[in-house]
Amino acid sequence: MASNRPKKEKPRKAATATALERYEIIEIRRDQISNAPYNPRSITAKAKRRLKENIQRVGLLSPIVWNRLSGNIVSGHQRIDCMDQLEGTHEYLLKVAAVDLDEKTEKEQNLFMNNTDVQGTFDGEKLKDLFDKGGLDWNFGGFDDAEIYNLFGDSLTAEQSTAMADLSNKMHEAIKAFTSAKKTSNDRNDTEFYLVVVFKNNESRADFCRRHGFEDFRYLDGAELDEALSR
Repeated sequence: MASNRPKKEKPRKAATATALERYEIIEIRRDQISNAPYNPRSITAKAKRRLKENIQRVGLLSPIVWNRLSGNIVSGHQRIDCMDQLEGTHEYLLKVAAVDLDEKTEKEQNLFMNNTDVQGTFDGEKLKDLFDKGGLDWNFGGFDDAEIYNLFGDSLTAEQSTAMADLSNKMHEAIKAFTSAKKTSNDRNDTEFYLVVVFKNNESRADFCRRHGFEDFRYLDGAELDEALSR
């Protein structure tokens, strides 16, 4: 006859700290942190906007990696820039993952931590399940509508396809309006022509001017703008 007595669990061994952690979480002043002058990574304005909006919505969820020996950021240049914009100052404290790396290792890790080839790829089926069954917002996951259409195309739900169709119609209408406005402008004999750039708020406009070295005016000379965007 089988016994109803509960089985005794074997005592678990005491866990020991891993020796692979080579960082220390410390709090430092923002002005102790320098951008690595050699950092080869860049980010598009659209991606930067998404990153900033995500930090504003849910906060900074992982620390900047900071080399104590040089004062340079190893990983987190774009995040720290977004933090500066959101804080509106460089006078603040934040926690960082402090490491002690020589110059060569720092540069190698800067490349490694930003290398998309070592960051893995998405499983398309699982990704779509997250959006279809998990009720997730793909914009909050860092995707825009065009990327989702590229990934899933005809397999989108009816609701998702309708949203894509609406977006496509709006884009076509915008293109038609721009083409019409351009033709009207070209038909005129005026000596001055204008391109209107619209920002979602004053903060975005001021940030654009700051990043490109313009004073925060509402009107910019076209040649100066072209030169700044070509750099």
